[in-house]
Amino acid sequence: MSFCPNCGVERKEGSHFCHHCGYDYREANSSGMGSSSSSDSQVNQNPSFNSQVNQSSTYNVPTKQNPHNFAKITGYILSFLIPVFAIVIGIYLILSKNEEVHKHGIIIIGISIVVQILSMIFMMG
Repeated sequence: MSFCPNCGVERKEGSHFCHHCGYDYREANSSGMGSSSSSDSQVNQNPSFNSQVNQSSTYNVPTKQNPHNFAKITGYILSFLIPVFAIVIGIYLILSKNEEVHKHGIIIIGISIVVQILSMIFMMG
């Protein structure tokens, strides 16, 4: 098991870039820093690095743990293209128990209403 030398997140086998910070492992391999034994020894010997690994795991990285990411992205896109559908997605997000997802639902509905009003004004005038 190896870790990213930049952020400390576990490296996925065969990957060329860190899925968390975008660090280029190929660059590290060319300088000799990217081998798994040196990465493992860095993590085990440096306690401040271990605490950084624990802190970095609290970032909101899109994973299966957050199933509302697709709805949020779709809602924002539809709020400009088809605002009526975006309002439906916004209501779905508002009904979520997650406070951050709830906030995105309100924003999506607000954008949709503004876009709908502006499109009506331009159509009439």
